[in-house]
Amino acid sequence: MLKYLSHPRWLWWHLLSLAVTFGFTRLGFWQWERRLRQIDEQTSVVDWQNTLYAFQWWVFAGFVVWFWWKFISDSYRLNELEKNEIRNN
Repeated sequence: MLKYLSHPRWLWWHLLSLAVTFGFTRLGFWQWERRLRQIDEQTSVVDWQNTLYAFQWWVFAGFVVWFWWKFISDSYRLNELEKNEIRNN
């Protein structure tokens, strides 16, 4: 599978998935940093909307990783099935 993953046709897919995952993760951390809202000099409260948005970005990043793996593994399995079918005929 490693040889299949390192094929040049998959390079753009790996780079795009990595960039989107990195971007979504950074957006999650950015949202997490803004979850505290200052009421006055000594009081701050947690803004639950920003907190949940942070988790949402991290779920999106996880979805990108899952989709990348699913797409690659399905394509690999299909390729192997086609090879076996050609060998058997």
